[in-house]
Amino acid sequence: MQILHLISGLKSGGAESVLYKLIKHDKLNSHHVVTFSGGFYLNQLKKINAKVTLIELNKYFFFLNLPKIIYIIKKTNPDLIQSWMYHADFITIFLKVFFKDKNFYWNLRNTSPNKKWSKYSTIILSKICAFFSKIVPTKVIACSTAVAKQHLKIGYSRKKIKVIFNGFDATQFKKNLSIRKIIRSNLKISSNHFLIGCFARFHPQKDHKSLLTAFNILSKKYKNLKLLLIGDEIEKITEEPEYHIYKKNIIISKPLKKINDMYNAIDLFVLPSIGYEGFPNVLAEAMLCEKYCLSTDVGDSRKILNKYGKIFKKNKPKDLKNKIKDFYIRKKLLNKSGRRYIQKNFLINKMVKRYNLVWNSK
Repeated sequence: MQILHLISGLKSGGAESVLYKLIKHDKLNSHHVVTFSGGFYLNQLKKINAKVTLIELNKYFFFLNLPKIIYIIKKTNPDLIQSWMYHADFITIFLKVFFKDKNFYWNLRNTSPNKKWSKYSTIILSKICAFFSKIVPTKVIACSTAVAKQHLKIGYSRKKIKVIFNGFDATQFKKNLSIRKIIRSNLKISSNHFLIGCFARFHPQKDHKSLLTAFNILSKKYKNLKLLLIGDEIEKITEEPEYHIYKKNIIISKPLKKINDMYNAIDLFVLPSIGYEGFPNVLAEAMLCEKYCLSTDVGDSRKILNKYGKIFKKNKPKDLKNKIKDFYIRKKLLNKSGRRYIQKNFLINKMVKRYNLVWNSK
């Protein structure tokens, strides 16, 4: 089949990552991506010779963008159209008018938007899409059970939603002691240091503040603790008062191309998010690198961790402090069982197979 993907942008994000992996590993179909902005995954898609069309978006006159997309669909005549997230899903509502016989598939990546984290326009879009989910798409793909449940609550069609968990390449994420030594040496982290990692963009929803508070409490007693923070706009964390208490023990970095190497450098991974997560990829990636993880109960994090990690309470630095302390004292650093669990349940080939099953269903 020939599949046309419609996505608003190709920056470094969860949906973009899944799209890239899907195209890279799907050998049964040909893929064409139509996007309105570039970014990290535009370059990654080009490296695997994927067909990408970049349309310059007119932000002020939305309907002027439709003729460009309609022209591409008429010219390429895809077997189906897979849109990604609300903005692209919303566009297909209008495309359905011109292509009544085409099958459209939508994709949901986060739990439903709310006033605390989301723009008002995004909340409106989600409600519009909920109404039209009964009419436009053949199926609506959700990346987790949590995402599916939240969207059913706001009116999405129960008959249309199908859950397809994200998939991962175990050959890309794996334990590598040589890389560990190199990265830690570059970061000036000795073998005696206990390095905690948190890889997430800087945003109130990610709650770096609770992690900093817990880290500061522990650092008073345990002098060999270090904290590695990686993510978009993470440099803004220096504006937080909690950062400056033990800033000499905190390392910050923008997103890296080889993030899998950084998992090897750490001793424990922490995800302190307090909402809006769908399927936190970072947990599965860290576990494939045999790292233990601590996470709040967001999205499908509990399902990802299973019994191979620990859940701590949202916005509760004291609980997080106690969980980190437990791992620190036990020095339980390698999580081989966690890797086996992810390999059994969340590998890339399973995800690709499930997408193909849904695409071939009516």
